[in-house]
Amino acid sequence: MSVVTTLTLYHTVFASGVVAKLSQMPIVLIPIHFDRDPIDHIPSCQRSVVIRTFITSDFMTGIPATPGKQIPIEVKCC
Repeated sequence: MSVVTTLTLYHTVFASGVVAKLSQMPIVLIPIHFDRDPIDHIPSCQRSVVIRTFITSDFMTGIPATPGKQIPIEVKCC
């Protein structure tokens, strides 16, 4: 993932005001390519971005921040 993509994701969350509700927001790059035909059996050369939002008060236990519940659905990137 490029630095520009990471900064765009963080900027979107900060600009929406949702960041005050979140305790953690790691961004993970996973090797899953959704636009690929599984019949071809071609290895994935693209990646997907996963944003793992988490709400906690003690950093031992907590809940994931879910779009539509803790995060408004209107928060979109790009």
